[in-house]
Amino acid sequence: MKKYRFFVGIDVSAKTLDVIYGSNLHKTKHVVLENNAKGIIALIDLVNKQHSKPEQILICCEHTGCYMDKLAYALQPTGITLWAVSPLLMSNYAIELNRFKTDKADAKKIFQYALMHQQLVIPYQRPADDVLFIRELFLLRKQLIEDKKQWQCRSHAASHKAIPNASEFIVAQQMITFCTHLIKDLEKHLTTREIALTKGMTAL
Repeated sequence: MKKYRFFVGIDVSAKTLDVIYGSNLHKTKHVVLENNAKGIIALIDLVNKQHSKPEQILICCEHTGCYMDKLAYALQPTGITLWAVSPLLMSNYAIELNRFKTDKADAKKIFQYALMHQQLVIPYQRPADDVLFIRELFLLRKQLIEDKKQWQCRSHAASHKAIPNASEFIVAQQMITFCTHLIKDLEKHLTTREIALTKGMTAL
């Protein structure tokens, strides 16, 4: 079983990384960094200065989707393990630490979880860029389809009023047409990228 010697608990938000780091519960330090390239580089430099063996460093955070993506991307070549824990699981852990809920307290809770449960670590593997790209286009297409349905409902409702509002109906029709064009454009991009990805996998 892999043994980690240095632990980092991070409360990740859109703008900041609230960081608790150390080798045990009794000797920890706290720092707040920006959730951008500059802040993440500073974090990596900081933990490497504190512990010289990247393979013994465990960085733990809640799985926050897009907010943790820059961190996951930057950590890929470093040899440092990133553990992204389900927010639901973390919310049920060490509830007493949440009596005075702050970003620092959340980071400390995550640090403690990593330290006490390192035997459960599942290293986070960031999906390949092509996979992420296709996934994001699918999600965007899904959202546009939902938007189109909403405008269709508005158009239908506007046309059945006792005194129809012409402007409301015209805008709804324009939005339906606009969403239709965007959906078709996305589908072309998806098809092109999927074909390229399939050819690349075949070549391997």
